[in-house]
Amino acid sequence: MTIKSDGSPRPSLAFSEIAAEFGNPVDNKLGNYRNTTSKSWDLGTLPFDSGIPTSGAIKFSDFFGKQLNVVVDCYDDCPDYHVNAKSQWDNDKVTVVGERRNKKIGGSKVIIHVNKEIGSQSGGYGGNTAAKEAQRGKCALRTGTGWSYTSNMQIDLGDSARLRGAGGQGGKGNVPSSGSVPEVCNGREGTSALGIQHGSALVKTVINVNSSAVIRAGYGGGGGGGGSYFDEGKGKGGHPYPGTGGGGGAGWPVGAGGAAGDGAFGDGAAAAAGSAGTRTAGGAKGSGTNSNNRQGGDGGDADGNAQNGTTGACDAGCSSNGVAGGNGTALRSTGASNTYTLNNNGSMVGGTKNSGDVS
Repeated sequence: MTIKSDGSPRPSLAFSEIAAEFGNPVDNKLGNYRNTTSKSWDLGTLPFDSGIPTSGAIKFSDFFGKQLNVVVDCYDDCPDYHVNAKSQWDNDKVTVVGERRNKKIGGSKVIIHVNKEIGSQSGGYGGNTAAKEAQRGKCALRTGTGWSYTSNMQIDLGDSARLRGAGGQGGKGNVPSSGSVPEVCNGREGTSALGIQHGSALVKTVINVNSSAVIRAGYGGGGGGGGSYFDEGKGKGGHPYPGTGGGGGAGWPVGAGGAAGDGAFGDGAAAAAGSAGTRTAGGAKGSGTNSNNRQGGDGGDADGNAQNGTTGACDAGCSSNGVAGGNGTALRSTGASNTYTLNNNGSMVGGTKNSGDVS
């Protein structure tokens, strides 16, 4: 547990209490707690805890209220997508600052350090509001659950940190004549970047975003276009025109473009697929080879939400368009906004969502 705090009158502090928290120093000398730890991160050289000297005079009173610092590796030995920091901890992807003892979860300061690009898990369809929200709650990096309530958590995003939600796939174009809109015609949901599942109003999670770091939402895919069908002998020659695919949403992984609709034959005209998004821009809707190929919607990005497809136009049995997917967020929390402190000096695009789904 955290070493007891100073007070008035000042309490006594035994060497054994310091050693119980940080491990025994070399030769059991207090001066050897001046140790620092530096790894392949951009945190610099870390003291045992903030305020413990790394040079010059060191005294017992420097240790009041201090606690073991453990850095969770989200910079080197870390997956590229959909990272759970608690799983990194459980798999011993950690560095104990000072390296004098093993990690401990209770009463420690857990520093989740990110210094690489991490993409999110791609979102699927959502048939109702709750299902869509669950899809958007998939995050590039989340704290995970199962931490001790006594753990103080700090998330440090280094200069090379890039947390990106995934772009939603564009919807497929609909067939020329259908009484329904298959799920595949709808754009998928964009997902989110950073998910906070630990912290309370009393023990807040602290998020530090360096000046070159990026936290960016993923954006929804455009809906597929509706299909059109015109009767023989009414000026259109019995032409079936499937809808074009919707554009993919911006994010990482990028949202794929939606496939072109099926069902062109005879005097009909084939449709085109939508194009994929990029990390920052939504993909374009597919174009038709004929104006009666109703177009899908563009994929979403920071400049605009994904668009619904255009419904079919016809005089016999046309089909409706697919709807656009929604956007994820840059930062999501399972708690209220007062369960974390955000110190943002970087780029955060896509807003926040509190008391929401995080997975």
